[in-house]
Amino acid sequence: MQPSKSRAIGALSHATRDYRFGLMRELMDREKLDALAFMTDAFIKFASNWSLDVASFERPTLFVFPRNGAPFALLHELSTSGLRFARDMHSLWVDDVEFYAEHPRVRNRLPLSFQWNDWVAARLERAGLQHGRIGIDSDELARVGGTLLGLARVRELLPDLQLENVAGKCAEMLVVKHEEELAILRAAADLANWGQERWHEQVKPGLLTAEVDTRVASLIVEEAARRYPPGVELAVACQTISSPGTWFGTVPSDRVENGSALVTSVTAQLNALGATSERTRFYGQPSQRLRQLFEAARAASEAACQAAVAGRPASQVGMASRAVFERAGLMSLALDAGPTDPTPLKERQVLSIAPGVYEWGIGGCRHGDLVIVGKEPEVLTTTPKDIASQTLA
Repeated sequence: MQPSKSRAIGALSHATRDYRFGLMRELMDREKLDALAFMTDAFIKFASNWSLDVASFERPTLFVFPRNGAPFALLHELSTSGLRFARDMHSLWVDDVEFYAEHPRVRNRLPLSFQWNDWVAARLERAGLQHGRIGIDSDELARVGGTLLGLARVRELLPDLQLENVAGKCAEMLVVKHEEELAILRAAADLANWGQERWHEQVKPGLLTAEVDTRVASLIVEEAARRYPPGVELAVACQTISSPGTWFGTVPSDRVENGSALVTSVTAQLNALGATSERTRFYGQPSQRLRQLFEAARAASEAACQAAVAGRPASQVGMASRAVFERAGLMSLALDAGPTDPTPLKERQVLSIAPGVYEWGIGGCRHGDLVIVGKEPEVLTTTPKDIASQTLA
């Protein structure tokens, strides 16, 4: 294989930061909140552009975004290096950061883990939020020794503080992407497409499917290192989710056999924005029944992708794939046949579409795509779906 031409992809800029901060302000205005407080990795990443590197159930992390005032963060000392890396890369969107420690210090003392509740209460008071209404993304409590840590316990120290779980409303902020996010998703999808091509090259009869998956994942990491500069957050996964020994799932002892359906899922994630490509392929000629399942899954996937048009109800995406399975008499074998939500689709919304049919003793067929909603849907996962391309000699 020829090395790929080098291409750079940077961190999200202040344009995306301002877009996301605008969404948070709109949410606070709509819900009459004085602040948002995030403790889970997805919303911390969304709001601060920093990736949580400790588990909140044992070492809680808190990012607070006041409606009026500068955001601040309260982190465990294990996050010191990760935060410094982010600052050196100028990617962190929160300047005011304080730490707490797990073990006592003689010098440069910090609050200790078991003091977290009192420390957070004092920090909220300093921000003038002790009488405020704060939207939170989690009610989870951590336990350190015999002490429970979390905002519910902080609420007991600040009797006038109101906490409102708005996790569902926060999730809505993640739906419509900024153009910079879409550019990164396109790059991630291109890497996933590249990985699907490598699966074709690496597969051989008799190999464990997990062997092929692992080799392909390693090749994707090497390719990403050629394409992107140091410091880009990369996560890669390659997994055969349906194979000769299982209709849906994984069995470590599965081997590639002639004529069997192999559903391979390849995921590439850049800066926490990921794309998954799923394709069904055969090594050797499939049976007539597998051909029928394959063609139904292909047609259902294509119909669903074509239905991802802005302004249409999301349920039409699911209806399109289910109609294909109904006509083929395979609806009873269908899984993940698409959304039923009537909410209208929005421009720059991103959908993962993966209708499939699975028959015990025969195998499964599925084609999964990442699609950007628009007046014309943009399908990012472009590996061919036709049976000729996906039948390997």
